[in-house]
Amino acid sequence: MVRPRQISDEAILDGARECFLEHGPGVSTVAIAQRLGVSQGVLFQRFGTKNELMLAALAPLERPRWTAELEQGPDARALPEQLREIASAATDFFEEIVPKVAVLRGAGIEPRSVFRDSDLPAPVVAQRRLAAWLRHALAQRRVRACDPDAVALMFLGSLQIRPFLAHVARDIGPERETYLDHLVENLWRMIAPDSKDPADD
Repeated sequence: MVRPRQISDEAILDGARECFLEHGPGVSTVAIAQRLGVSQGVLFQRFGTKNELMLAALAPLERPRWTAELEQGPDARALPEQLREIASAATDFFEEIVPKVAVLRGAGIEPRSVFRDSDLPAPVVAQRRLAAWLRHALAQRRVRACDPDAVALMFLGSLQIRPFLAHVARDIGPERETYLDHLVENLWRMIAPDSKDPADD
């Protein structure tokens, strides 16, 4: 008698995640099992139902770790340099969660319910922390008078749209790094102080 292939829960979740992200919530457990080289029964023995497998594979969604230090405000470096770092970290974050959120929504699961350790969805946490960062910059007179909440929402929205479009279309315009460079350059033109600090040129 052939012994059943041993496969870890982690390997199952990795394979299921790939299938859900590639094919959406409608992908069958048969297809997932075939990808993994196991029987469909193994999936149900380990995770109960398809929805439970989907939740285990795609959630909980991580809080935006890259925002942890934003509430401390900007450091001594030029603000455009720091904004470019924020843009890159935020794009990494959105590229990871946008496809997951799309799959969860397609399955009728509210993403708000599966963010880790937070009463607020991760993008809302990011917006509030970035707004706090901008308030520090405003208090330091390193940006011109503006509404930090609106600027943070506009900036993160502009970062989120590219991963969203990449999820639904092939041709999304400029490649990532060029897009981020242009976005930060244009944002800085909007919020740069009238009397510039040489450090922020």
